[in-house]
Amino acid sequence: MKIVEITEVFFPDLIGGAGKYVHALCIGLIDRGHKVTVITRHLGNLPREEERQGMKIFRVAWKGTFILFRPLVFLWQIQLILKKIKNQQSYDLIIFNQPFAAFCALLFSDLVN
Repeated sequence: MKIVEITEVFFPDLIGGAGKYVHALCIGLIDRGHKVTVITRHLGNLPREEERQGMKIFRVAWKGTFILFRPLVFLWQIQLILKKIKNQQSYDLIIFNQPFAAFCALLFSDLVN
């Protein structure tokens, strides 16, 4: 299966249980033969796009944006990346692990159908 994981936190970008859980889930899916793409927040000096441990990772802007506009910027960038992924290949499943990221993606129902 081709799986897209949309998450607000991801290990090792951010240290903590939620990010580690998502990372372990993605590694487990890859070990079972699935193709995994991760969309997460961009924190620090990490690349906006990279392939690591068998998964494609897209990081969207969060810092540096006026605090009131951060949710809108996050939402808009998730939409752009989902369109990019959908244009390159179809996906079978989207997994959400945090509610805000899910909300951002589900606002664009044509992308998740």
